[in-house]
Amino acid sequence: MGRNSENIPLSILLENTLFGFAFIQNRVILRANHKLAELFGLRLEQILDRDTEHLYADKTIYDEVGHSMYNLLRANGEVRFERPMRRSDGSLFYCRFEGRALDRSRPEEGSVWTLTDVTREHRDRERALLHTGLFEKSAQAIMITDGRAAIIAVNSSFTRITGYEEWEVLGRNPRIFQSGLHDSDFYANLWSSLRETGQWYGEIWNRRKDGEVFPELLQIIAIRNQQNQFEHFVAIFSDLSGRKEMEAQLKRASSLDALTGLPHRAALLDHMRSQLFEMAPNKRLAVLALDINQFRRFNQADGLDIGDQVLSSFGSRLQKVIGPRDFAARLDGDEFIILHCIQEMEGLLQVAQGIIASLTEPYHIQGVEYQLDLRVGISVAPDDGNSPEVLIQYATLAQNRERSKVGNSIEFFRHGMNLRSQRFLKLERELRHAIQAREFQVHFQPQFSSDAHQIVGLEALVRWQHPAGKLMMPGLFIPAAEDLGCIREINQQVLRMACAQAATWLQSGYSFGHLAVNCSAPDLLTPDFAASVVSVLQETGFPAECLTLEITESMAIIDPQKTALVLHDLRSKGIRVAMDDFGTGYCSINTLRSIPIDFLKLDKSFVRDMLTDTEARVLTETILTMSKVLGYSVVAEGVENKQQLDLLTALGCQTFQGFLLARPMSSGSLEKLLAESVP
Repeated sequence: MGRNSENIPLSILLENTLFGFAFIQNRVILRANHKLAELFGLRLEQILDRDTEHLYADKTIYDEVGHSMYNLLRANGEVRFERPMRRSDGSLFYCRFEGRALDRSRPEEGSVWTLTDVTREHRDRERALLHTGLFEKSAQAIMITDGRAAIIAVNSSFTRITGYEEWEVLGRNPRIFQSGLHDSDFYANLWSSLRETGQWYGEIWNRRKDGEVFPELLQIIAIRNQQNQFEHFVAIFSDLSGRKEMEAQLKRASSLDALTGLPHRAALLDHMRSQLFEMAPNKRLAVLALDINQFRRFNQADGLDIGDQVLSSFGSRLQKVIGPRDFAARLDGDEFIILHCIQEMEGLLQVAQGIIASLTEPYHIQGVEYQLDLRVGISVAPDDGNSPEVLIQYATLAQNRERSKVGNSIEFFRHGMNLRSQRFLKLERELRHAIQAREFQVHFQPQFSSDAHQIVGLEALVRWQHPAGKLMMPGLFIPAAEDLGCIREINQQVLRMACAQAATWLQSGYSFGHLAVNCSAPDLLTPDFAASVVSVLQETGFPAECLTLEITESMAIIDPQKTALVLHDLRSKGIRVAMDDFGTGYCSINTLRSIPIDFLKLDKSFVRDMLTDTEARVLTETILTMSKVLGYSVVAEGVENKQQLDLLTALGCQTFQGFLLARPMSSGSLEKLLAESVP
């Protein structure tokens, strides 16, 4: 019998086990037995080649497992845990996961799992909880009520977190902890989940005894008696205040200008994109560009320190004079931006005059009085455009019209408010022609490894060979292309040219790692975007696993759910994803974890400032450490000197891009460089 059993195919053994089996790669089930499908009330074909998110009780659990699972597999090679899962009919059951990585260093590339329904065992543990030491010794707060939701027991962690002693809450309803931040629908959905599935799991805001509102991660389990009536509710929760505050501090620190305390340019652009995206049809957004007249005189006459103190005081006052719904940011140097939401144009001039009056009151610094004059330029969306870059450019153009004028001034962009400048109309015509005539070129900037400084990646960068003979940089035409709605056509041309050239290099035997190509928000929001990328790959013969698409933080936060779906689709086809300019926007750690990415590109502002700015260095180290924990590779952009390279290497960064190593270059120049690196 022993010899015969050796000949039994593995597939037959797996199909006759009492547990579900799955082979998972990047959270996608590639192989499974029928028992696994039966656990979820599905057919086998309904779970194969699909991301596992649809099997979890909710997205919060899916994200939490994804965050911890690969880290534990890397550390131990294997992992075991239990979580609530959802059957196809909507009912919940408790599942025990036991997994082992094929390669501990790269668990996401393949892991084997067994899944077992342990619902009855879990229910038995819940009932036994009242009679064991776990109740009192648990670091999580535990509150137990009777079937009518009257509190009958709490543990010491409950008292530590809420401030309530047990005698103060016994017999009372848990609604005494409500924060007032959730509406009736929230609680109706919570109770509906308890009735239908026997549990609820998620984040909720409650109130401590001293009145402080705090976030908690809460699980409520409903226990029924033999008559199927509610017998007990067990609430288990932990305080999320520390984690939320750390996320908030990191977000604030990475988005604020150190001198003035105002959001910097990148944060301003992200905020504008979000506000323009969400703006109601009957609303307008006024962009006020402020410039301090002849500010250079403070630096020249009294020194840079006085100039910095003037700017700091100006920033502090600016935060106080704007309205509660307004947004202010430091654009650069002595230039500032105010965003002011309006419905009608009437009254906008008076608002600008009031701001000038407040900001030009004398400043007293080190016993000396300083008087400022301001130039203010104003553009309005959607009258003048819908692109943040264009609106800022127009407001700045209006501001600069009266540069020679002494005293305060206010200028509206072209005064007509609905007419574009002749220069912009000319650029529009030229861009349309450039797309038809294929006047765009692709230059490449190599990315290098830290050890042998080998080329491990290329970033494709667009250039416009203007008919006048000038090679135009993207900053001169991409904002206009975004405003005109033709950015997708340009990106498609760049992707096709870059992939075709890279495919030729691969056929010639050149090695360069991966090719990174930028994509825009309109790309991601287009239903057939993934299909169009695959079409280009098939057309050019460039392998999907060698392509990386770069997105920005702002694209992730505008519509995180839709972005995640598109990126999952791309990654399922072998394409990798990078988040560009990371650290300059509002992307939270939760949002970062919810979207599938492989690389983070550390913004060049951190690289530039980390040698002289302690805060920039700490944030750089924090991002690198966080990336390592979350399993992301990091590419440092803008490396311009050896000191930056050495510090980044010491902090654990392994991939670099910047002028120190190589400038962007034409395909011909890069081919020579690739040929020199061939062994």
